[in-house]
Amino acid sequence: MNKTQMLLNLFSHKIKAWGPSPFTLLSAALIVLSFPPFGYYPLLWIALIPWFIALNRTHSYRSAAKEGFWLGYGMSLGGFHWVAFVLTEFGGVSYSIGVLGLLLFAMICEPQFIFAALVFRKLKTLPTFNRSAALPILFFTLIFAVFYTALDWILPKLFIDSLGHAFYSAQNLRQIADLGGVSLITFLAVWFNLSLWKTLNQPENQRKKAVPSLFLSCTFLALSLGYGAYRHREISNLQAHPVSGIQSAAIQANIGDFEKVAAEKGVQGAGASVLEEFTRLTRQAMQMEPKPEVIIWPETAYPTAFRKPRSSLEYYLESRIENLIQEIRTPLLFGGYDTDRHNDYNSFFFLSPEGNLETYHKNILLLFGEYIPGADFIPLIKQMFPQVGQNLMAEKFVFSQQFVTRFYFQTSSLKLHKGEVKPFLILQMILGLDPGENPNFI
Repeated sequence: MNKTQMLLNLFSHKIKAWGPSPFTLLSAALIVLSFPPFGYYPLLWIALIPWFIALNRTHSYRSAAKEGFWLGYGMSLGGFHWVAFVLTEFGGVSYSIGVLGLLLFAMICEPQFIFAALVFRKLKTLPTFNRSAALPILFFTLIFAVFYTALDWILPKLFIDSLGHAFYSAQNLRQIADLGGVSLITFLAVWFNLSLWKTLNQPENQRKKAVPSLFLSCTFLALSLGYGAYRHREISNLQAHPVSGIQSAAIQANIGDFEKVAAEKGVQGAGASVLEEFTRLTRQAMQMEPKPEVIIWPETAYPTAFRKPRSSLEYYLESRIENLIQEIRTPLLFGGYDTDRHNDYNSFFFLSPEGNLETYHKNILLLFGEYIPGADFIPLIKQMFPQVGQNLMAEKFVFSQQFVTRFYFQTSSLKLHKGEVKPFLILQMILGLDPGENPNFI
């Protein structure tokens, strides 16, 4: 045997020892297809079955952990592929460096699969759960689903993602988040996958012993869909016949890339140009009937720190906002920046015609766009990515309940949780607007 053949054999052995099972890769692909932009969420009801097949064939905790790692890695590469673009666009690095960042990021993105694989291996080796009987199979599926859901919720992740998020467009099923958040949907998906696999994995003459677990998970799913249908009709009825409402105008100005505008007009001219366009569209929106009761501008529409000017231009921009609100006599909800002596914040503000101001600081910053993990502790990272907001900080909710209740009326009938769901809805409204879209207002 020549040296080339020996090296090929060695490489093949290493790939087999450390590489993923094809079944694990299939599960990763199915999970990716369940999420946007593909959105084939029904696939998630079977997406984990190939992974369970791979785990069942492992013979050690190390090999089980390996399959858990590769499932998370494959899911992250497909689901968070845009991280490479964000690094390139906001970090100012080459595309090859952006891809490298994605490859490294995917290694730590979904740690729950590694620990869940170890739990699966442990349950498989316990005599109590390793019998083909109805109760052991039921306990196996329930305990694993509970452990996975707990790990998914407890373990730190850069993005607060969960398998249950794939069902965001399932109008009925998503309603059970009322009862247990996205974790309840994740639990149901994992339990059903494992119950179905357990049923299919049994010898044909013993398959009925796994039926109780599958039957109970299907019953849970049916009850969830029934509850979801009821809640969806209730919410649809409230939307169709509101007790009271609020008329808003959401402004989207076709600004484009701020840096390109700055290159043409300078930074100061670009800031004034951005504000002028939003002001023009706001005056246009105020001519609508019925007249808007609140005006909404998108994230970072105001290009500097509001009410904390540091130059004559910022004094001028601030006065334009204040004068506009006095002119239209309508509250303005808008994105901008806030600052203290040490840090800057991506914020939004609620400014009333009386001059009262409520402030919210963004709670979760955009990974690789507004911060890079470890940059606070490793100065070299800041030097490598100077264009990423180095002083931008995240902060918990800082606005008052008065602000929330002033903006949302009659929401108690929707069972919205004070201080959590309502701020999320406000964020969805303001952060969902894109300054680069064609001018439009709602």
